Amino acid sequence: MRPVRIGEKIANLLRLAKSDNVNEAAMAAARAQRLMDKYKIEVALESLADDDDFPDEDIINCQDPIERLKQRCMWKTLLADSISAANQCNVYTQGGDIKIVGRPTDINVVRYLYAYLVREVNRLCDRDCKGCGRTFRNNFRMGAHNALNRKLRQQKEDTIAEVRQRATGALVRVDQALAKIEQRKKDVETWMKKNMRMGTASASRSNYNRDAYQAGQRAGGSIQITRARGSLGSGKQEN
Repeated sequence: MRPVRIGEKIANLLRLAKSDNVNEAAMAAARAQRLMDKYKIEVALESLADDDDFPDEDIINCQDPIERLKQRCMWKTLLADSISAANQCNVYTQGGDIKIVGRPTDINVVRYLYAYLVREVNRLCDRDCKGCGRTFRNNFRMGAHNALNRKLRQQKEDTIAEVRQRATGALVRVDQALAKIEQRKKDVETWMKKNMRMGTASASRSNYNRDAYQAGQRAGGSIQITRARGSLGSGKQEN
């Protein structure tokens, strides 16, 4: 499966996000991430068999932010970072903008999954936090991110386990392929250090509400990523 074909498949999944069928849209999020994970492992295995380099795209600092915010939003930044890490990209903030560095195909997947998951978290927040104040809602969303981050990690582990199970007698090559994929992430970090001057910013602290955080974790755990059968809400976009 060459980059053009994978791009077409991802584009088809992205179009499902505009579908009025909420189940189709939710399933698209799951399939997009799983497709990219399996594709990268398969291509890395092929390159090892052919003694060739991993076919690649140029790393770019995408000028179109994932989201433009009026002010920095911690839970959204952390969510973008978790999704980016799962797809060998890096994110950073500039003003209120969440920006991304990576390869174009990877960036497109991050952009879609981020939009989907932000809508879901806000939908659940609107459902479960009626009458609650800003601090409670912010902690709810932070808890939801924590649960989603664990799910993304678990999904990748499940995909790797599936590939290992099918690769009878070739586990060494699977490990080599996974190392190539990990190198893609390191290459993005090296590119940023070489081409960008990244400063450090102090993170703002808001009041902590344990009940809200735990409620958000439970809600985030209900968002389907691996086998998405849940709904894709149209909750309003809030910081």
